[in-house]
Amino acid sequence: MGKKQRREIAEALASVPESESRVILATGGYIGEGVADEPLDMLFLAMAISWKGTLRQYLGRLHRLHDNRRFDQVHDYVGSYVPMLATTY
Repeated sequence: MGKKQRREIAEALASVPESESRVILATGGYIGEGVADEPLDMLFLAMAISWKGTLRQYLGRLHRLHDNRRFDQVHDYVGSYVPMLATTY
């Protein structure tokens, strides 16, 4: 994703009122690089992560202070019926 497209997406996220729900479906390359959406409070991990630093970076997206957030949730999805996902778990 180029800089222009990243900027457009960031502007679109910023335009969503904080009172409304939002969902960001993203690859690690997107969510790990400068996403600043303070209301984010939930993370679903759907693929294996081999380096702790990457996990810390993703979790850092949830640990930013925000007045309306009461708690954070992290869900580690294990696709036990998908051989590759079951093997990497």
